[in-house]
Amino acid sequence: MPHDGNIDRTVFSLEELRNIVLYQDQEVVQFLPAGDIYVFNAISSRAEDGNFNIKPADVNHLVPGRWEKTDLRFGANYQRADSMAVSSTTSATASTKVQLNVPQGRRGTYRLAWEAKISVSNVTANIEITLLDGTTVLQTWTMEAPDVSVHLAAGDSLEVLLDSAPRFFRIQFRKASGAGSVSIENAVLELWRKGA
Repeated sequence: MPHDGNIDRTVFSLEELRNIVLYQDQEVVQFLPAGDIYVFNAISSRAEDGNFNIKPADVNHLVPGRWEKTDLRFGANYQRADSMAVSSTTSATASTKVQLNVPQGRRGTYRLAWEAKISVSNVTANIEITLLDGTTVLQTWTMEAPDVSVHLAAGDSLEVLLDSAPRFFRIQFRKASGAGSVSIENAVLELWRKGA
C-alpha cells in the first residue's frame, strides 16, 4: 500500500494479501494462504532491513519492514442478538429481554455494546435494566421517563475478555418502583473482537 508524506512506501502483490484494514492508525495485513496477521509498527526498535517486498514466506515473528506478527483481528467474530418487539411488565422480578450466546473457543478482548428504547405508562414508574454475563451483573441502569408519551434511548458499551469458555450475555428489565407498567423495545446486544 503506497503511503504519502514521510511514511515508507510498501508494495504488495495481489497474491500476497487477503485484506488490508486500518486499526488505530496502523495497517493490519493478512497473508494467504496461512491467514497470519501482521501489523506495521513504525516505532519499532527492531532493525529495519530495507526490504519492503513482503512475502508470505516471511513467517517469522518479524517480517521485513518492521511488520510484526500479531493475533489481532479487529471486528472478527461479530455477533448480534435483538428483540425489537415491545415487552411490558408491572413486576419487580427481572425478565430477560434478549440473550447473546457466545460459542466455546472465542478468546481475546471484545467490545460488548447494548441499546434499547424504554417507556412507562405512569410517570412515577422507574424501569431497571441490567446487563449480565451469565449471572454476573456488568451494569445496572434505573431510569424514569419524564412523560408517558416519551420513549428514552438507553445503552452503553464495555470491554470484555473471553477465555474460550461458552458465555451468554443478557439484557434483563423490571419495574423498580412506582405505579403502572414499564416497557422495553428495540433491545440489541452486539459483540466484536478488539484485540488479542
